[in-house]
Amino acid sequence: LFQRGDFKAIAPRLPEEVFWLFGLDGVRKFEQIARRQPDHTSIAYPEGGYYVMRQGWAASDAVSTFDCGPVGHGRAGHGHADALSLQLHAAGYPFLVDPGAFSYNLDYDWRHAFRSTRAHNTITVDGQDQSVPADRMAWSQVAQARRLRWTSATLLDVVVGEHDGYRRFPDPVTHRRAVVYIKPEIWVICDVVDGETRHDLELLWHLRPDCDVDVSGDSVMLQAP
Repeated sequence: LFQRGDFKAIAPRLPEEVFWLFGLDGVRKFEQIARRQPDHTSIAYPEGGYYVMRQGWAASDAVSTFDCGPVGHGRAGHGHADALSLQLHAAGYPFLVDPGAFSYNLDYDWRHAFRSTRAHNTITVDGQDQSVPADRMAWSQVAQARRLRWTSATLLDVVVGEHDGYRRFPDPVTHRRAVVYIKPEIWVICDVVDGETRHDLELLWHLRPDCDVDVSGDSVMLQAP
């Protein structure tokens, strides 16, 4: 469709959809496109609010994705309360993961659980969601996230964002997160939560279920199986 060699370079094989959408002519066109490596690694998508920090394009190269964008269009029926969440894939293994949507119709309690703030790699304040649900496909109040800084260089990437989802509290609270990727294999994550009074904070990291976790004092080691 786009005649992009860099798109083809990251496709592991001919996608079946090419045949269904474009027929044999599409398959022939796909085969004629010359593969070429993308001309970037880390990249920002400010309209969507995603910031991708990437070591390289090999399957074992590390890549993290930072979410600092809108919940969604209109009533954001497909959106999640996931502002400032982070996902991390390294050494060919997804360590920090997003749980997905689970289901739209089978069980509304689980539907809400999977789109809640606690289901994502971010912080909750006083046990509340960043955005307030209205029903299973809408929100009555949505957190507004904004990027404060994005820098990508040869040796490191830096992204800083904040959201106002907890500014609705009687004591307004702002969550700000900075992610520094020191290439090729170190991430530093700093969270700042501003408020005038005392609040309960919960920092959440969701791991792939078969990830090995070793806790020793204040240190936690994660290891792929």
